[in-house]
Amino acid sequence: MSYTEPIPTFAENDKFDGTNWASWRRLVRLAANQRGAIGYLEGSIKCLVRARNTSVPSKPSVAPALVTVTKTFWSSTSPSIEE
Repeated sequence: MSYTEPIPTFAENDKFDGTNWASWRRLVRLAANQRGAIGYLEGSIKCLVRARNTSVPSKPSVAPALVTVTKTFWSSTSPSIEE
């Protein structure tokens, strides 16, 4: 059995409505900090960039394989390329 962290949610009156930027920003930063994800917001954890394949095959030789994406926890500082 694996443990999955719940997706952060805010009370209805704390959700961003266009007028509450300062308080909403503070709540998002607190939630990200608690989950170890503040580096994504501050830019200290970089988003992975997928390398582009510049060559275009004329005809694929085999059908593409299905890929299973394994999600990392909020506190991960090394997300997978698929994320």
